Amino acid sequence: NDDFRKGLSLALNRNDFASQATAGSKGFTGLLNDLYLTDIETGEMYRNTVQGKSVYTQVYGELGGTPENPTALETSATGYNFTMATHFVAEGLKAELAKTDEDSLKPNDKLDFEFRVYDNESESAIDAMNFLNGAFKAVIDAAVAQLKEEGVLTGGQTITFEKLDVKKDEDYYNSAHKGNYDLIFSTWGGAAINPIGLMQVYCDSTFTSCCEYGFMGKQNNTMLEIDLNGNGSIESHEIKS
Repeated sequence: NDDFRKGLSLALNRNDFASQATAGSKGFTGLLNDLYLTDIETGEMYRNTVQGKSVYTQVYGELGGTPENPTALETSATGYNFTMATHFVAEGLKAELAKTDEDSLKPNDKLDFEFRVYDNESESAIDAMNFLNGAFKAVIDAAVAQLKEEGVLTGGQTITFEKLDVKKDEDYYNSAHKGNYDLIFSTWGGAAINPIGLMQVYCDSTFTSCCEYGFMGKQNNTMLEIDLNGNGSIESHEIKS
């Protein structure tokens, strides 16, 4: 359910997640946050370049910032909005409860998500799971309370979520390829050392060590206007996978 998935995403405060559950990450809705450098000798950040800003603006519209509203990128960068998250989770649950097929969501069901990780005993994985459990439970509980107020759930009916069912899976990428998971971490490296390596996931059709299976981009027919030399002149360049 797209609304439910969107709500879970909006319920994640990525800045808090990065500071509490990772060693050196930073929350951001785009693929490249300001930990990625374009010049490791000078420390120039991709996010601060004219090119980086122009691409983000094309993808995210006014969320990327405009001359009239240059702070939009900063204020919307992490995608966290608990009120909106509650709305979308409630809408998703409502839509699923309205279905009549045998496997559809029923009142008093327990939500159970299987989460695959490479190592479920590492400190970082445990910290991440604890954070996600808290965020998901908070938004689902808030959405269920809203459905009770609306009369969608009545007479003591409820929907519960306790915690993620975390599974250790050392065959991580093959499991992703087969779709054998409810949730899974998709991780990239690089950052300051190799910002270009991250883009293999989306631009190299032969690169398979990722969790983006099923992602159908428009690499073969997309035109991006990029200010390559930073002089304010934009040229179109066809992107090929």
